[in-house]
Amino acid sequence: MADVSLDVFIPQVSPFAPGCPEEVAKEAILNACIKFCEESWILREDIPAGNIVAGTDDYTISPQVGREVVSVISFLYNEVELARKTEEELDREDYGWRTADPGTPTAIIQLEPGRVRLNRLPEDSTVGGLIPRVITKPSADAETVDERLFNDWKKAIRYGALEEIQSIPNKMWTDIKLADRNGRLFSNEIQKAKARANMSYFKRSTTAQMRPWI
Repeated sequence: MADVSLDVFIPQVSPFAPGCPEEVAKEAILNACIKFCEESWILREDIPAGNIVAGTDDYTISPQVGREVVSVISFLYNEVELARKTEEELDREDYGWRTADPGTPTAIIQLEPGRVRLNRLPEDSTVGGLIPRVITKPSADAETVDERLFNDWKKAIRYGALEEIQSIPNKMWTDIKLADRNGRLFSNEIQKAKARANMSYFKRSTTAQMRPWI
């Protein structure tokens, strides 16, 4: 997916916050994009295949510049999807992960948003053997964001940015009531995006089908 500059959101925000400096608006826009992605999980990306390194069970997932990992959706190891487990689950189910026993991994834990650990030490190296799919968000220093945030969710980002901008005290654009309203609208848009992400963009029919008479 292509990226767009944060500048493209300015016309969506500035008319509702007269006098707000552009840099303040851009920071609020970026913060809104980050929060939207963190809470909705709407941006999902396939990371280029990485190498399996024999004797290494700790791997960092690196998305493109300007992105950070929120969570791992799936993790393929030599074309086999590994189970996603918590440390507590592995402690109950697979004690050997703590002692880094060698073998074929069957599960991962997410040590940090962009860092995973295999439950076994690989015995063989494989080029391109690791394929993660992840949820991402813009990084805190991003100058651009995924174009889907503008094309599909510009209204949501406007609400989120205005919630922050209008909450700044003692400014000519301060408006706590409007900030609260925009915050509620932003939360609603996040829920819509979360529902869309959970359905993988498929639409389900809400029409009830008549059951046949018996």
